[in-house]
Amino acid sequence: MNVRPLDWRDLALLHRLRDQGVSLDSQIAFTRGNTMILTVLMDMLTPGRTGCTMVARGEGDEPLAVIGQLLHRVGEPHARLTFFGPQDALHSEGAARLLEGLAHFAGQRGALHLIAEVDESSPAFDGLRQAGFAIYARQRIWRLIELAPPAPT
Repeated sequence: MNVRPLDWRDLALLHRLRDQGVSLDSQIAFTRGNTMILTVLMDMLTPGRTGCTMVARGEGDEPLAVIGQLLHRVGEPHARLTFFGPQDALHSEGAARLLEGLAHFAGQRGALHLIAEVDESSPAFDGLRQAGFAIYARQRIWRLIELAPPAPT
């Protein structure tokens, strides 16, 4: 299994997996939606980038490809996993190698922590636990429903 940074050869893979992955950053997911492709393309074009997108591709008979992305701002003690796909590949050897590669990249940039936000009922939860992630905190997300003003009488 070969793990490397994403490049132009992987754009078709990126397009294919865009809806098969899981968002691991709730702030981005709830405020911007699934912007993984936009973030990747902007990161490829921006000097001094804050993100890293990596790909793990199988060799020979193993066609499985896994893609993951993290964001790390210079000077912050933590990096955030933002996307991983496909979701059902989180239990594969390629996923473990990809997470290791992303963690290594974050460490090289000075990050002390690698954070992934995932629902405990998600299949991604078990995959991340197997990869060595621990529960650090729990959060509750509330959705406000705007009520229509009362009709004039």
